Amino acid sequence: MSDKLSAIAGLGNPGDRYAETLHNAGFWCVDEIARRAGVSFAYEKRFDAEVCKVPLHGDDVWLIKP
Repeated sequence: MSDKLSAIAGLGNPGDRYAETLHNAGFWCVDEIARRAGVSFAYEKRFDAEVCKVPLHGDDVWLIKP
């Protein structure tokens, strides 16, 4: 494992208005990566975002939903 910090930010809009629109394509992408890795997002107050860490190509990658 390397010392670099890797992150993927999945951008989207909260709320029912955007739930099924392409405004949330970034959320859907990181949700699928997390699902395939068998991990779940958790809210981190200090970042005001949902985050999780997944192994990807030999490195740990943070997934972020701001």
